[in-house]
Amino acid sequence: MKKLFFCLVIFILSRNFAFSQTGWQWINPIPQGNTLEQIQMLNSSTGYAVTTNNTVIKTTNGGVNWSILLVNSSAQLFSVFFTDANTGYVCGNNGSIYKTINGGTNWVSLQSGTTLYMDQIYFINANTGFIASDGAVLRTTNAGANWTLQTLSGGYFYGPCFPNASTGYLCGEGSSSGNIYKTTNMGANWTDISIGVNDYFYSIYFTDASTGYTAGSHGIVYKTTNGGTNWDAGVSVNAPYSVNQITFTNPSTGYACGQYNSVFITTNSGMTWSSKYSTVINTHLNSLSFLDANNGISVGDNGLIVKTTNAGINWNQTSSSVTTENFRCVSFTDANTGYAATISGSIFKTTNAGVTWNNLNANYTYEFEVMQFVNSNTGFISGVGHFVKTTNAGVNWTEYPTGNTNGPLEGICFIDANTGFLSGYNNTFTPLIFKTTNGGINWTNLNIGGSVIPWSVFFTDANTGYWGGIAKLQKTTNGGVNWTDVLNVPGMTSSVMYFLNSSIGFSGGSGYIYITTNGGTNWTAIANPGLGWIYGITFLNANTGFIAEGNGAVMKSTNAGNSWFVQQTGCLQTLYGISFVNVNTGYVVGTGGAILKTIDGGGTIEIKQISTVVPNSFSLFQNYPNPFNPSTIIRYENPKNGIVKIVVYDILGKDIETLVNNMQSAGTYEVTFSGNNFPSGIYFYKLQTDNFTETKKMLLIK
Repeated sequence: MKKLFFCLVIFILSRNFAFSQTGWQWINPIPQGNTLEQIQMLNSSTGYAVTTNNTVIKTTNGGVNWSILLVNSSAQLFSVFFTDANTGYVCGNNGSIYKTINGGTNWVSLQSGTTLYMDQIYFINANTGFIASDGAVLRTTNAGANWTLQTLSGGYFYGPCFPNASTGYLCGEGSSSGNIYKTTNMGANWTDISIGVNDYFYSIYFTDASTGYTAGSHGIVYKTTNGGTNWDAGVSVNAPYSVNQITFTNPSTGYACGQYNSVFITTNSGMTWSSKYSTVINTHLNSLSFLDANNGISVGDNGLIVKTTNAGINWNQTSSSVTTENFRCVSFTDANTGYAATISGSIFKTTNAGVTWNNLNANYTYEFEVMQFVNSNTGFISGVGHFVKTTNAGVNWTEYPTGNTNGPLEGICFIDANTGFLSGYNNTFTPLIFKTTNGGINWTNLNIGGSVIPWSVFFTDANTGYWGGIAKLQKTTNGGVNWTDVLNVPGMTSSVMYFLNSSIGFSGGSGYIYITTNGGTNWTAIANPGLGWIYGITFLNANTGFIAEGNGAVMKSTNAGNSWFVQQTGCLQTLYGISFVNVNTGYVVGTGGAILKTIDGGGTIEIKQISTVVPNSFSLFQNYPNPFNPSTIIRYENPKNGIVKIVVYDILGKDIETLVNNMQSAGTYEVTFSGNNFPSGIYFYKLQTDNFTETKKMLLIK
């Protein structure tokens, strides 16, 4: 992801987050866990933040609470800029630019005329604005109605920074050195003033028309005092790690933020810099801004927000996160009590339905992969070379050797407190399945042979079980003594497996989900409507099941797995573990400390893929029935993988419901719109992707 920065604008973010309890919601981190690219405060009350998940977050009380504003975008968003309280812009990849004139309530697409990355947007007045892009800069002089593109020599550009209305600067990444460009006529022309050092520049800031600073990939800050004609040799700030943004509150006092939670301060116009903040090792700070001489905010990866109120001397985290470690597994034993484990060996527990999570301080340092609780007290966790067990609800954990000390055991299945199975491989990639009959105290290698690694394992009783890997599924009917092939499909993967009963089971990884209804004798391939790898699967009853995917998606089936629809999570992290306590309440966990919760089964909108045949082009069909009461079906065709969005508007143009807003594979889809909560009248529905938009009309009659 490219680093994105901001010049001559003020930012702020706070820890509190307001949301309605529908669909999937963040419970860790708070307010959310996607990367924060940029934030802007218009005044002491109103501000906006943009994340990589094509959303804008808005506050109207100085950051105490935040609400999500869905941009009608199929692109990732990188930058936000408001010219007044109502008029604002966002930009992102694939040439996407969107504008609002009502404070972010509605957004309309602007035509950029390009498919380049739109890295950062900045306006010098209500009409004239610029976007730093991939090897180019775009300019508008009529409030975004039209944009002209000027190609520049180099790679990605950042900025722009204008110390006055006429003079501006861009910095960027050249083929072997950093680029700096300057304009003296409001961006009509740009001149290369690069300084020829082996560095990529990510940020540029001028305190006046003459004095400026730039920094980038090598953690060195360079300074000019003559408008960029000459630059000094540079001062090391964060070497060898990058500086992602630099800003000044006065000619003497400046700040820089960058990799590994670094914040640095100078009080002598850049002659020396001192480190003031670095606590979360694996998280980067992407942008930094000060409201005044004392109050500043820095934001970054995994939703991190830190704030100073004493001119950078001390920094405190204002976003809330129990951890940013990567979660791999989660298991709930009742409506209130759940456990989650990370690849760093941490185990967390909640006893209040996910409101708070406590680190159990089990003091393990190795990677956990899978978890299963068989009752309220007894649980098991397996990982890379290790297996641990608790018999007192996580108060204590005991490690037992399995015979595999140097490879991952990624599959787990206990049929009761005593009998269980683990699957994986050792450091020489020898396939392994272990069995215990005394609760994990002792393990026996079942010696399955072959070369296919068993990623998943599931037993329906003490004798009947299955394991799956690449292009192979095998079955045993004598507790693992013997195994026979039940499915061999080239290219098939089986990273997860789940059986409802002795007859009905599921297996999947990427591409397809395989279903059997006769105990593995026959299998049917169901296309995976998502785009990510399947890491977690669970079923609540004979019909209702959920899948966690690697692209931040959750899929749901309501017909015993015969079809699946993608649910919107608002998350771009990789989701690994999934656990439901009933058909409505469930949890998913993933990278960056992500924990999401639903209390309504992940939302009521169903998106069904009805064909995997790749269409020739995008198509939006007339809804049927039409007129309708109370619901209608909207069908559309998508010829390529990407983010798809469908929004319903009322007669006044207000968006009343977002039906689709997620990554989808090519194919034909149907989504149902319910008019139960809306009055009779004319409505419009719009399909929008990276380079296609179509709108149709429908009539609700009650």
